[in-house]
Amino acid sequence: MKKLFLFMLILLVSCDEGLNPGTNRNIATRAFLTGNIYFVDGKEGWPPTDSVFAVRVVAFKNYPPTDIINEILSGNAFFTFNSLPLFVDSAFFSIEIKDTPVELKYIVVAQQYSDTITAQRAIGVYTETGDKTRPSSIKLFPGDSIFIKIEVDFSNLPPQPF
Repeated sequence: MKKLFLFMLILLVSCDEGLNPGTNRNIATRAFLTGNIYFVDGKEGWPPTDSVFAVRVVAFKNYPPTDIINEILSGNAFFTFNSLPLFVDSAFFSIEIKDTPVELKYIVVAQQYSDTITAQRAIGVYTETGDKTRPSSIKLFPGDSIFIKIEVDFSNLPPQPF
């Protein structure tokens, strides 16, 4: 009987609100923004190879972003570190967002058109309405994984905010 009592006491002490979600250290605090980029006219729709150094997806907390470099350095923008595949019909992307909850007000596909990192232009924008002049926002909460689609038409670029 003493052994059973001791076992129960140890069990109760060791639980220490283990089922309480507020104390669980394994709860996800990050989220993922993933999606596909579709290029109008596929591989044939791309500009000349000497004007495409990289293509990335960037998600900004602010719209319009005031200064790309400062937005990134201050943690107000999230981006795909490596370039997406170039000269393809479509490309998949994934961005880990560690700063949740967060509202992303401007999600853009950016083309780096020279070897200078600041040589960027918007080539696609996330919009639920299809109107490239009206970007859509997304709210991400811990544990979210949201999938979006963005169209890139090199012949009909969105307005340039930067």
